[in-house]
Amino acid sequence: MVHRFRKTYSRSTLFLALAILVACSGSGNSSGPTYVKKDNANPTIVAKIFGKDITIDELEKASPDVFTARQELYQAQKRAVDDLVRQAVLEDLAKKEKKSVDAFVQGEMEKAKKKVSDKEVIAFLKERNVGKPDEVPAQLKDQVRSLIYMQNLVATQTKKTPVEIYLKRPQAPQIDFNLAGQASWGKENAPVTIVEFSDFQCPFCAKGKERVDELKKMYGNKVRIVFKHLPLPMHPDARPAAEASMCVNEQSSDKFWKYHDILFENQQKLSENDLKEYAKKVGADVKAYEDCVKNKKYSAFVDASLEEARKLGVNSTPSFFVNSQPIRGARDVAEFKEIIDEALGK
Repeated sequence: MVHRFRKTYSRSTLFLALAILVACSGSGNSSGPTYVKKDNANPTIVAKIFGKDITIDELEKASPDVFTARQELYQAQKRAVDDLVRQAVLEDLAKKEKKSVDAFVQGEMEKAKKKVSDKEVIAFLKERNVGKPDEVPAQLKDQVRSLIYMQNLVATQTKKTPVEIYLKRPQAPQIDFNLAGQASWGKENAPVTIVEFSDFQCPFCAKGKERVDELKKMYGNKVRIVFKHLPLPMHPDARPAAEASMCVNEQSSDKFWKYHDILFENQQKLSENDLKEYAKKVGADVKAYEDCVKNKKYSAFVDASLEEARKLGVNSTPSFFVNSQPIRGARDVAEFKEIIDEALGK
């Protein structure tokens, strides 16, 4: 899940309005550019505008929605493959037990009730931001139990006989991020750089923090994390927290990450006094911190981060770029792993 900017008119709404105006103009003349369709041996070139070739990369940089559409197609195809794999596993196991698939599945559902604990069910629900997992009805918990059991069953079977997959995740154009002076964790020359746009008051960003913590543990010095600020308008305390965090960062990167963690743990307590107390807690020089905050030293810095996000078409938090490959929201760690492992040649 993500938090988004609220706009009066979206880009698609504007385009729709323009389309309606053109359709209802009553003019006999055609509107819009005149195109001549031609074959081209180079599939990366999509148009020639006044003699200049336009590549797919340029198209996707001009409109992030184009890459998003390619990514959504890939994800839909991947889900379809997942469904086929699941069905094939069930059919194979049912055949070995000389049962119909329905009879086999029914038997496995009974096993799931005994083999998947309440603790696993609650962890699964928390992972997906279900409000109060402890209050979920028993029937829904049993459905989750069955789902977890089936996932484990498929994982076990395909570990023995891996599935060959030829689908390739689409590659977004490389992005030259402004990394100067940013809060970061890890080595500058790490093979994988994860740039995160986040908001200290956004509940989904707190879940994003958990993702980042998982990735740090999994990959260590193979990844670098760069934290960028995208305080959203509906979160009044996010902007002061962003500026305050950079005042801590200038004293110590280690202090910044401790401060970062405290802010996400206390999203409902981000008043001016709270922010100062957290700075004390992580060992920051309070006088230097207060001067920095009072002089709004990092106001322009946060503005620059907001402008960079706007140019990249980023309007929701958390938003990640793993070696320039976008991931919107605190998605499953497997999605991050797919990109990172590919970058590491695994």
